[in-house]
Amino acid sequence: MVGSTVESVLADRGYARAARQVQAEIDALPGPESTVARLERL
Repeated sequence: MVGSTVESVLADRGYARAARQVQAEIDALPGPESTVARLERL
């Protein structure tokens, strides 16, 4: 069951497309240095 589900996910290009979109959104977020700077200002 798990194996067939994994195969389905890997075969469906939509999952890869969605994963790239999520990765692009994560990459656009401020990095940890921004968080540290905000914390230091508190």
